[in-house]
Amino acid sequence: MAARTDIQLQLVCCTYEGKKFSVPLARAGMKTRDVIAEAARIVNVKANRLSVLWCGKVIDPDMPIQDAIANRTATDLHLVQLNVAEQQIFTGQLASIDDEQVFVYCKECEGLADGKQVLICSICNEKNKFVRQSPAPTGMFDVEYKTDGTCLNTNCPSNKQVVSAQVTYECKGCNNSAAVLKHVHKNINSICCIKCNNNRAQMFVFFCDYLHAICLQCFSGYCQMQMNNKKFQVFDNIGFSICCPAPSCTDSPVRDPHHFYLVNEKFYSMFQQRAVECYQPPGDNIFCTCRTEIDVLSHSSSNDDETVTTIEEKKSSWFSFKTRASKKGVPTKKTHQRGRVTCPKCNQAYCKECKSFWHSEDCVVQAESTDDNVFDIYEPWEKASRWPKQS
Repeated sequence: MAARTDIQLQLVCCTYEGKKFSVPLARAGMKTRDVIAEAARIVNVKANRLSVLWCGKVIDPDMPIQDAIANRTATDLHLVQLNVAEQQIFTGQLASIDDEQVFVYCKECEGLADGKQVLICSICNEKNKFVRQSPAPTGMFDVEYKTDGTCLNTNCPSNKQVVSAQVTYECKGCNNSAAVLKHVHKNINSICCIKCNNNRAQMFVFFCDYLHAICLQCFSGYCQMQMNNKKFQVFDNIGFSICCPAPSCTDSPVRDPHHFYLVNEKFYSMFQQRAVECYQPPGDNIFCTCRTEIDVLSHSSSNDDETVTTIEEKKSSWFSFKTRASKKGVPTKKTHQRGRVTCPKCNQAYCKECKSFWHSEDCVVQAESTDDNVFDIYEPWEKASRWPKQS
């Protein structure tokens, strides 16, 4: 007897009124209504009163269950009770999973991951019981942080009237909060990388006039080369970032610093430090790590509004020291004994010469980087890397 290979998921995780349980996939081709029927038996509720919510939509009961949960074994189906009239109002065929796919950087999973929207009612703060009033924006520039709709929580004071909801993002694999990466997109049109001319499953798209695409491996190399060559710069309303590598694209910076996590954690730490150094006040100053609660990275998006930290706030992250001078006011010559200063807030010791943590060995002098390593772009590949504007 041939083995059954058409069932990819063995269990479907469900949540109803705070209770979690699993429904087995007994056969291939099961529909959402089949899972609802089994869930209704478990929670002792009439099946015709139950509906399944997914990312702010009520899933059509005739949708195949594997499409409804996007083939993810860790995804919960959230069940709510609706009367017949409400089901007719809210139920709509779920759009293609591919059309709604978003990518996030998940610290728990330590890398790029599939993401999902989570809608939180502004009245009762209930998660996963909110139905959006209008479809989510589909433009590749759009990241949604707020929407209107109806909360289906029976205890919500809104009484199913139209209210607003906060839109957050989570990793599909572990359900932890994650940063959405709006530059990363699924390569459904097989667009080639601007650097290596290969097409990959996911591509990083710069928001330049031509929407140039680069694979994540080449993006990592490009970031490291630009950092070594000191090509990162501060952009108004964006912060410390880099532009598209195409020579003609000079004003298309990466809009969110979380994308630099895609290189690696070590690079992101270096990015943080270089971003801080851009705001160094005049004179002898050292930035202390005890003051990193101030956002010194770049433009950051909150769930309600977009905020930019001012330079004055960044300057407060530094503490000053004075170089010891002779009687004539000329700084003393360096000796084999280097200066040592401490942060007035946390007493962390630093070296006055290289401005790093205090060390007993001689300072390591880093050679000045040159532009010998240039991220050259082959013109025919540049044209082949242009992302379709309507995809």
